[in-house]
Amino acid sequence: MTVPSSGDQPPGAWSTPEGDPEPLVHWAPPVPASVPGVPGLVFASTGSRAVAYTVDGVILIVLGLVIGLLLSSITGESVFGQAWEPTATEWDPGSSPFDIPPQPITATIVLYTMAGGFISLAYHVWSWRSRARATPGQRLFGIQVGDAAGGRRLTTRQAIIRWAALGNVLLVLSFAPTLATIQVPLVLLWSLLLLLSTAVESDHRGLHDRIAGTAVVQPAHRAMGAATAGCAIILLFVGIIVVFSIVGIAAMGDEWQRMIEEASRQT
Repeated sequence: MTVPSSGDQPPGAWSTPEGDPEPLVHWAPPVPASVPGVPGLVFASTGSRAVAYTVDGVILIVLGLVIGLLLSSITGESVFGQAWEPTATEWDPGSSPFDIPPQPITATIVLYTMAGGFISLAYHVWSWRSRARATPGQRLFGIQVGDAAGGRRLTTRQAIIRWAALGNVLLVLSFAPTLATIQVPLVLLWSLLLLLSTAVESDHRGLHDRIAGTAVVQPAHRAMGAATAGCAIILLFVGIIVVFSIVGIAAMGDEWQRMIEEASRQT
């Protein structure tokens, strides 16, 4: 590892908690996970990154719900699918609750998917390219995303590649009715692989980081342990359920009351 003189410091290199400019460095496996040549910074912990990812996911989900409700109100066509109402003639004792026919791909669904993908892309690329070099969720832990070769701010190309490598490239499956049903399992599987690859590497660079040539750092005192991260993720999932419940009830209007009354009559 070489550390040039202060006159060779590149613009946009890692920023320490004190805000001093950082020298260009050539990365080597750190022992422990401190950032070579940059005192006070460590490679961001898996726990911090997982919780930050979940926070960003909640933000994007809420934005997606708002966009979906707006599109549904404008076009008169629901982008969330039609509710299945079981009746005596529809129910089959040998059927599975997962035997749900795929939703037809309409112009509204395509528009909704494209809008959601564009917002997600803009959200991440703008955040990583900003002065903070972090999404809102990552800012909670002082996380920065930069070029792995020396801490420079990501190029637009790097940011787009990293966004796609997070699993967002699988959005294209939404446009194929025969493949849309496997999109969610594939996204979950890929997310698990990213989490495991991030956890096992000494520099916590997951598959998406290696594909895009990026690294993720944070102040040493803000790294989150696994136990704390687990509790935080549980709380976030509870919050997601509450948000979905409130938005769902609001979107259904009086429909949910009718469903409850129908269920009570059947019991």
